[in-house]
Amino acid sequence: MSLGLHSKAASKVRRLKELAHDRSGNFGIITALLLPVLLGAGGLAVDVANAMHVKAQLGAIADAASLAAASALGSKEITTAAQAKALANAFATGQLAGAGIDPSSFTISVDVKTTILNSLSNKYEVAVVIDGVTDTSLMRVFGQKTMNVANAATAVSSTGTQNSLSMYLVLDRSGSMQASVTTSIRSRTKGCTYYYLNSAQTTMYSEKNVKPCYNYRIEVLQSAVSDLLATLDKADPEAKFIRTGADAYSSDKFTPQDLEWGTTGVNEYVSAMDAEGGTSSTNAFKEGVDSLLDPMEDTAHKNRNGLVPKKYILLMTDGENNSSSDNTKTLAQCKRAKDAGITVYTIGFMLSSQTAKNLLFNCASSSTTYYDAQDGDLLNEAFATIATQASGGLPLLTN
Repeated sequence: MSLGLHSKAASKVRRLKELAHDRSGNFGIITALLLPVLLGAGGLAVDVANAMHVKAQLGAIADAASLAAASALGSKEITTAAQAKALANAFATGQLAGAGIDPSSFTISVDVKTTILNSLSNKYEVAVVIDGVTDTSLMRVFGQKTMNVANAATAVSSTGTQNSLSMYLVLDRSGSMQASVTTSIRSRTKGCTYYYLNSAQTTMYSEKNVKPCYNYRIEVLQSAVSDLLATLDKADPEAKFIRTGADAYSSDKFTPQDLEWGTTGVNEYVSAMDAEGGTSSTNAFKEGVDSLLDPMEDTAHKNRNGLVPKKYILLMTDGENNSSSDNTKTLAQCKRAKDAGITVYTIGFMLSSQTAKNLLFNCASSSTTYYDAQDGDLLNEAFATIATQASGGLPLLTN
């Protein structure tokens, strides 16, 4: 009997030893022990990625809100810091809601700094900070229901013009400017005009609801110039800082519009242009450079506003010069202008000629002042960009 009991006891001991050395269940045990840690790490990664996405959205919203307020101050749509704060706050709140972010979870702080530059011009800095919390998902299992997230932006703009400027437009009015081009901006006086150059069937009529709209190229140019001049007028309503002049060209030489205060003379000059003749850019461009470099131009600014003007010349064409010598001579005048500190903008309108594109690219002060506009809307966009850059009306993000 005692022998049997001993055998059973030995068997139990043996089984206990085997169990102690058995590793087959370790993975399950370790997994059970580490599961909370793994879930926590995975949850943290998911929620951090979501928080970073929200942070990027907040940055874009802060950028837009600060730019909106700074631009409104610069254009004098609003005039006080309180109005700027209200505008930025309302703008950011709307953008948060539009992005699917609960605005009640965030605090929007707006700070406005005003620097008086001179009697007619102020500089504005609008800083927007968006701070709050975003909900977690997996981290909620561990009691972490929200994560803090924030972002900020600052935009700068100014009223009037910190610097005076002189701008000279050199514009192509050759016969090809009678060709038609698509645009969403209709002629101010003739509606939507259809015209097909060198076609056996030429049609010209006006419609109110035709898409796309076709206009003469020269009509679209006149519209683009008018908008550019309107931007300059808005920046300098009392005509104390901006002088403009123009010379249109074809294969013939035309009487230029001399540089004068404001934009009225150029507006009337461009509005009266007709398209005719070939293309020869040299004389008109040289006229512009001569006018800008005339010592009397600096004197005019000194006597009126006490400032040394920034100087700009804009060359626009829709085709290449009829003579290759014109290209060489025009480029020589471009170099002369750039060497003298004049910023040269060039715009190609519906260009198919690589020779003409090369001329404009090499004439421009840099690749950023060269525009290749292949339709009417892009032409308007190019002139609008030049106007805001030259007048200083474009607010800038500083961080």
